[in-house]
Amino acid sequence: MPALDICTRAQILALKTNGISDNQIAEQTGVNKRTIYRVLKRATEAGYDPDATHRPITDAHVGGKGSAQPATNAGDEDTEDLV
Repeated sequence: MPALDICTRAQILALKTNGISDNQIAEQTGVNKRTIYRVLKRATEAGYDPDATHRPITDAHVGGKGSAQPATNAGDEDTEDLV
């Protein structure tokens, strides 16, 4: 089975954050409950707290590109040419 795209992982977290059950998430996303559990487990390990009152979902929670470091372009000569 191919890896889940970042949008689906974010959707799973957003639905879970809003109190949607795993069964309903599986129905809405087409992802099986075991995969939903893995997405939630990885997000929790990356700092996602499903019990917090304010639950921002970050790149690190969904395993998006650039989750290790913030993107910067300070001093990037290619960017200067475009300006």
